[in-house]
Amino acid sequence: EKACVLSSREIASTRWLALKELTYRDPMGQERTWSTAERTTKTEAAADGVDIIAIEHAADGTAGVLLVKQFRPPINKYCVEFPAGLIDPGETAQMTAIRELKEETGYVASVTLTSPVLALEPGITNASCQAVVVEIMSLGKADLQEDEFIECVIVPIPMLLKTLSELVAQEGVWIDAKLWTFALGFSLGSTQPAAQLALNWK
Repeated sequence: EKACVLSSREIASTRWLALKELTYRDPMGQERTWSTAERTTKTEAAADGVDIIAIEHAADGTAGVLLVKQFRPPINKYCVEFPAGLIDPGETAQMTAIRELKEETGYVASVTLTSPVLALEPGITNASCQAVVVEIMSLGKADLQEDEFIECVIVPIPMLLKTLSELVAQEGVWIDAKLWTFALGFSLGSTQPAAQLALNWK
């Protein structure tokens, strides 16, 4: 029997999040309940937001990736992440990536690749994103909101996992899981020649 959600009951909500209790049928046909947090800002877009993998190609042929560091109240720590943002009504993931990158970091870029919709912590939330790979073209002026405090750095991709490990040891930051997975994947795959070719987004 196909598992599915049968009903949803809202328990509490704020401007940004809603806590709900789901009643669902498991693969054996038994009804069960599950607590979940959902965004209240969902639009008609397929995903809630985007994570932006911004690649800069240097004159010597090497590639770097843009990272941001900001304080995240839910973990009471600074977190190192990809630039990211929510998709506004009427936007595509690609439009959001270009807009958010410029607003948060000042960088202007062009889109080269977009992922399908990706789940974020599907055991506790239906929050989703799309990863958008962009190529950095130029640097302008950021347009941060009054409650945004973001530090930016471009790290050479071959040094990414080492750099993240050093930041954890030296500054006590946390690393976003998607960024760590990206860094680990490159590190594990760098022994294969094809992995080097995969980083040439041009």
